[in-house]
Amino acid sequence: MAPLFHIAGLTMMTLPTFMLGGTIIIHRQFRTPDVVRELAESRVTSTFMVPAMLDALSNASQFPDADLSSVRGFMVGGSPLTERMLTTWAQRGVPVIQGFGMTKTTLGVRMLEPRDGQLKQGSAGRPHFFTEPLVVDLDGNPVPAGTVGEVIARGPNVMKGYWNKPEKTAKAFEGGWYHSGGIAVEDEDGYLYIKDRMKDVYISGGEYVYPAEVENALPGLEEIQEAAVIGVPDGRWGETGRAFVVLFEDAPELSGNEILTRLREGLATYKLPARVEVVAELPRTTTGKIQKDVLRERA
Repeated sequence: MAPLFHIAGLTMMTLPTFMLGGTIIIHRQFRTPDVVRELAESRVTSTFMVPAMLDALSNASQFPDADLSSVRGFMVGGSPLTERMLTTWAQRGVPVIQGFGMTKTTLGVRMLEPRDGQLKQGSAGRPHFFTEPLVVDLDGNPVPAGTVGEVIARGPNVMKGYWNKPEKTAKAFEGGWYHSGGIAVEDEDGYLYIKDRMKDVYISGGEYVYPAEVENALPGLEEIQEAAVIGVPDGRWGETGRAFVVLFEDAPELSGNEILTRLREGLATYKLPARVEVVAELPRTTTGKIQKDVLRERA
């Protein structure tokens, strides 16, 4: 279901399946009823989805009765998964194989094996084959387990540089490693947990706020289907959060202030968005990723 111009659709699904002699089923676009039917009728064993697709399937009217018995695991990437989403699929007995990577690394940097899905729920896993990753501080020094830092990587699968952009290439490969811009922490067992993207992190009153953490908390409210959080300029605090949420179709009306009041129960005050907007939908790219640049223009 990922476009074939997308690195996941091409190198995670199509090429490996082709080389192993498997059957490849291509859908021109993502439609939940078609996907649910295809999974059952064609006895699909695996596919790649971004979290928005996984969430849409779990909220489809066909989901409770869907035949998922053939599925060995769904590979999911593109953004962090919420706890609610992981729990929903675990209850259906479907392993969710999470990972961390990007086009510049020919996808894989980290991968969580299905057997570790529950034990290390929410983790992007251990080093992917070919790739040597590290978590480093702002000076490029490796950080100890439990300390937040940037994910860098090197290996034969990592790109050589940006076409005709030597300055941008030099910045991206400072110290000989590709700097992913991903903020993460590694536990004592070597499993990586993605916090957010450096470009999305904002500082409010001197405190670093990771939007992904707030985005994970918002769907904890049963009325909220999905959410996105950005940092916006603020005269007093430097930056504050602005949240955009989409409610379930059958959910009662909920105001931004009501959402903030309930969110206080589980988040530190400095992490709370200054404003919550209820919207009909979130802007997305053709691969399903939320377009935060569009949200920043709206704000």
